[in-house]
Amino acid sequence: MKPRVTLYAVMAALAAAGCTSMPTDLGQQEVNAMTAERGRTLPDQSASSLIEKLSQEPLNRDSAVALALANNPELALRYAELGLGAAEVYAAGRIRNPVLAAELLHPNRSGEDNALAIDLVGSLTDLLTLGARKRLAAAEFAVLQAEVGARVLATAVAAEKAYVDYVATRQRTLMQEQITKAADLSLQLAQRYYDAGNLPPRQYAMAQGAAAAQRLHSLEAQATESQARNELAGVLGIAADKPWGVPGHLPEPGSQTDALADLQLLASQSRLDLKAAKARIKIAEDHAGITRRTRWWEELDAGVVYERETDGGELIGPTVEWELPLFSQGQDAQLRSLVEVQQAVIAYRKLSVDVGNQVQLAHAAMANAKARAQTYQQLLIPARMAATQRAQEEENFMLIGTFELIEVKQDEYAAYAGYLDALRDYWLAHTDLRYAVGNSLPSSTGSEGKQIHAESLIQPPAHSGHGQHGAPQTQTPAPEQHHHQHPKPPQKHREHQHHDHGRSHQEH
Repeated sequence: MKPRVTLYAVMAALAAAGCTSMPTDLGQQEVNAMTAERGRTLPDQSASSLIEKLSQEPLNRDSAVALALANNPELALRYAELGLGAAEVYAAGRIRNPVLAAELLHPNRSGEDNALAIDLVGSLTDLLTLGARKRLAAAEFAVLQAEVGARVLATAVAAEKAYVDYVATRQRTLMQEQITKAADLSLQLAQRYYDAGNLPPRQYAMAQGAAAAQRLHSLEAQATESQARNELAGVLGIAADKPWGVPGHLPEPGSQTDALADLQLLASQSRLDLKAAKARIKIAEDHAGITRRTRWWEELDAGVVYERETDGGELIGPTVEWELPLFSQGQDAQLRSLVEVQQAVIAYRKLSVDVGNQVQLAHAAMANAKARAQTYQQLLIPARMAATQRAQEEENFMLIGTFELIEVKQDEYAAYAGYLDALRDYWLAHTDLRYAVGNSLPSSTGSEGKQIHAESLIQPPAHSGHGQHGAPQTQTPAPEQHHHQHPKPPQKHREHQHHDHGRSHQEH
């Protein structure tokens, strides 16, 4: 009886060792904790409630990120992969089910009973490597969680970039519409002067071409805006044709900057994909060690055998099945495991270099865009505004024509458009830098400047007619400007008035 008791105890131990539980909530809490440490907290509200808010208030950068994290389809697929990883952890914590085999043999002599043989065999290899397999599965699951967390951060960055790009294209479209209006106004004036005989055909054709070109630019801006809206909608997981909007402004660049060395260090500590790549080296090394230790007993099974003889006698005892390593001692598996270690090391080194380059490139791009925005704001825009003001004064005294004034005003609009493009580039680079670092930038808190509204920059030319024929005058948005309106009807017999200025309109 003692051998039987011992054998039953061994089988019970095997059964107990093969039991494990599924990871709690499929590891989502760990992912959420990792992303929260890096400044990306998943929203408490459901995607449906966030979508419902779109019809009540404009979409801002924070709400765009929140909606993307709650509703992005690709991110939902990555979260679903946590279930697959949890299944692997569950499988690694169990040994294979034992195999039950039965044989019923009929004797060829009368008076004897049938012989019965029952075998119950389980994998002893699984039992001996159970702890190692659990450890490897847990490490793989941790890597998967880090990779899903990295995807969460990437989705948030994609939402930010798509949001910035869409707001910028909206501003650019508004600006281009005003430039087109200025070109149309120039064409209207050219038409009146041409009809009055005061404008050569060549200049009239130039005005027509300029107006058509600006209309084409406006159509191109609208197409770009439509594309940007669809890209943002795709990241958010919503329809682009639904009634939702964004504010038409971007903030000025932040006043604070971070040192490149500090950001490089922060990236080495924060990047989840870098963390996952480093963990894969340890996993590969651990797997190589297990492969080396088990090369002599890759397949080792143990169990119990029960036999009932034809004369009624019973036999019971242990059984062992061992795959003899005569022709192969697992050299191929060992070689593959060593190559996997080398590949993991190389992948980590490459990613480390890539991360450093990404930080450096985004940092330089952000600094460049900030410098361009400041140059527009402090130098070019004031110069363009001053030029428009002087042109207004010269036009009021008939030293230049209205067409030339509108062309100067268009240059001012182009400076505003360039400034808006520089703002867009700055915030896109800022978002790229945050992704490259893998965390919130130390200078991000409270570093944004005032909001730049396109409406505050765009002031379409105001026109008022004076005199018998009502030639329009152009005004600039400069608050300090004084207007001296003078009649300038486009008639040939009025062309050479004001000879005290020494020139006629057509000469200019």
